[in-house]
Amino acid sequence: MKKYIIALVALVMTNIAVAQQDANFNKIRRTYTVNDDGTIEYNYRKELKLISLRSFFSVYGETFIVYNPDFQALRINESYTIRKDGSRVTTPANAFVEQLPSNCTNCQRYNGMKEMVVVHTALEYGATIVLDYTITSNTNDLSETIIFAESAPVTDYEVIVKLAGGQKLYHELKNSEMKPIISKNTYKWQFKNLPQTSGEYYLPAAENLYPTLYLATKNKTSMDINVEDSELKGADRLLLSLTVAGDKMKTAMAIQDYVVNYVNYNDVPMAFNNNKISSSAITFASNCGNYVEKVVLLRDLLRKAGYLAELNVPIEYHKSGIEPFGMIAEKAISVKANIDGKEYDLFLDGTKKQHGLKPSSRSVEVVVRDMKWDSKANEVYANANKYIVNGTAQNGTKVKFDIKDARQGCYTVDLNSLKGGMNISPMYLTGKRTQPLYCGKTSESYDYTIVMPKGMHYVGKDMTLSYAKSFGSIEIQIVQKGNVLEIKRKLNITKDKIKPADYEAFRTMMIDWNNPSYTNLMFKK
Repeated sequence: MKKYIIALVALVMTNIAVAQQDANFNKIRRTYTVNDDGTIEYNYRKELKLISLRSFFSVYGETFIVYNPDFQALRINESYTIRKDGSRVTTPANAFVEQLPSNCTNCQRYNGMKEMVVVHTALEYGATIVLDYTITSNTNDLSETIIFAESAPVTDYEVIVKLAGGQKLYHELKNSEMKPIISKNTYKWQFKNLPQTSGEYYLPAAENLYPTLYLATKNKTSMDINVEDSELKGADRLLLSLTVAGDKMKTAMAIQDYVVNYVNYNDVPMAFNNNKISSSAITFASNCGNYVEKVVLLRDLLRKAGYLAELNVPIEYHKSGIEPFGMIAEKAISVKANIDGKEYDLFLDGTKKQHGLKPSSRSVEVVVRDMKWDSKANEVYANANKYIVNGTAQNGTKVKFDIKDARQGCYTVDLNSLKGGMNISPMYLTGKRTQPLYCGKTSESYDYTIVMPKGMHYVGKDMTLSYAKSFGSIEIQIVQKGNVLEIKRKLNITKDKIKPADYEAFRTMMIDWNNPSYTNLMFKK
């Protein structure tokens, strides 16, 4: 009976981890027409075949089209469903519903934005959704990032750019060697049989995995986002409340904390605001802004408080010489400020960590000696002799592990409660894999000694596990010496990307690293 249960659990875990195909995009076509009258027409067409019940009940039953009426107009060209028997059902008028985009609800100055919800009708197994619409923008500034990947496989994906006479197109395609087909003033990129995107939560940004096309009609290597200072009405009273007398550093941190936690973050792409950045006065008065606007506000508040502060924009120049404007919001733009004669970079989240789940090099080194057993607080604790995470020393930090009563005089101590290291659970790793796994590098070392109370002993046996592979190594040691339990754990992953040939060994290493026998220790009186 136990074997059947284990097999069933393994099957369920495998089904969770493997992405299921709910639908198939027979065609996606994006066409950008840059006119000589100062407008750009963006035409989008999709033909989506439904495969699973989930596809039309919870995934693809609606399409959301966001636009800004201040400088854009939407036109629906076609919207219908081809049923399995070949009959066509046109989307009725009451299936087009306008609403405020959800990411605009916390910022009054975005209340004019529109989101057209197209509720697709006559959906069934084998039906095909066809939608074709055009957005006309009163701007000649084309700035787009297109990722050739969708949540379902794509049979045919086209991007076409048509330019008026005399216009120039800056372009670059990353993660692919494909060249555009150029005919006079028309550029065309076409991909066939693209796989669906992966749902793995620890993957890097999509533009680092899939073919990604950058388009622009203006050379933007300068990236002038240095919005001029503006009058911040009401800021004097705020800054007075944030000022820590005689401490410039704490005052700067308080200003940073205010911008991070008390100014609403709005993630509306800058393209929907015609790539314009609002002044600090507008951001401050409306108490909301996008990433860049909040950074500019932080700079101006620091300046108003008497600091020398400038924007620090990490520019990544592409081979084509462009930097699409919308990408800037995803980067760790900071404010370089002079505090007590030294320069510091202040980031919106208070660290140098960028937004998004991207592979990074982690490093953790922890040494904690003579951890005490506190039955009343239900914890094992001590101040760390050494505690360094990603190069930042936090020595003296209290380290504690929870004690759980397992009854009949048994107790468990969970070592996994200490955060900061690699966080890839084996349950998300399927048995086989044909694509590389992006995990990020890590170098972790943990060294604990737990002093057990009188009459208490470790239930497990002394053990040593140590081996190395081409991508890294693992070492785990648990030894009981009298009333002291010594635990040493080391994990070193030297590759950002695990090749399919190494995947099985990597999965085994993650299973060993997370093995409850080595992380959830049992004690008995």
